[in-house]
Amino acid sequence: VGGDGGSGGNGGSATLTGGGVQINHVSSAAPDEANAILARSQGGSGGSGGAAGSLAGASGGDGGGMGGANLASTEEIGVNFAKAHGIDADDPQALAKLRALSQEQVTDGLSMMAMFTAKGPRTFASPFVDGKLAVDAGAAYRSGNFAHVPIMIGATRGDMGGKTGMMIGGARNVETTIAGQGVPVYAYRFSYVAENPPPPPPGMPPQQGAGHASDIPFFFDTQAIKYGDRTTARDNAMGKTISAYIVNFAKTGDPNGTGLPAWPKYDRAQDRIMDFSPGGKAVPEKDPWGADLDAAAQKTAAK
Repeated sequence: VGGDGGSGGNGGSATLTGGGVQINHVSSAAPDEANAILARSQGGSGGSGGAAGSLAGASGGDGGGMGGANLASTEEIGVNFAKAHGIDADDPQALAKLRALSQEQVTDGLSMMAMFTAKGPRTFASPFVDGKLAVDAGAAYRSGNFAHVPIMIGATRGDMGGKTGMMIGGARNVETTIAGQGVPVYAYRFSYVAENPPPPPPGMPPQQGAGHASDIPFFFDTQAIKYGDRTTARDNAMGKTISAYIVNFAKTGDPNGTGLPAWPKYDRAQDRIMDFSPGGKAVPEKDPWGADLDAAAQKTAAK
């Protein structure tokens, strides 16, 4: 989060950026407070929104993208985590022993990949809807009870779940829901792939297309740090373009600026998004996947 005057920002001038979990919770759980603090928000990589949509982000945020987590299942995960470290749930010193665990023991190599390939009892938890700290974000967006600030929503072209999955499909659902509430929405898809990426880790297949979170270095114009001497001039040009949009959006709530292709506000009837294309250009276009995404959402809603 940033705003006028540093990381704390001034009331009403901060910009929130991140994945969907963070964006969803801040925008929906306390909308009055969020409206008083935020001027705009930006989330990437879609997000599961159940039948009717969610806010953009990394792993949903209305409960649907959290694997149906609730208090009981989350408490069970806590017990599993303790057992994995030799701590019994009935041990009177359990809390002290848990607090004594090192940072390395707590994180235990957890990563996005590990979350989807973990074996045995689950020992990591996602947020769950409690109605206070985390609300049903999908319902909040449909009702209008969320922070009404400009938002940039999108996902990578090769994101998790495929074309109609929770990331890309979630972004589609939420851009239509939020825009339908009269909130300025700037929708995008990140299709660009670094020209000379490093080989995949041993045992992993090559990434097909723009994978999950591959947009992040370009958003912050740090692709040269990410790819080192593999970085190309086209990679750097893509980073300059995207980061310019981000800076403009953080300043004014509108990504458009001098020398940049015009990025239209999202309108359901026009269905125009900004594609950061494989060729390294920002290309505003009618969403070529729109019909397929809508059909998938209708199919899910009918279940």
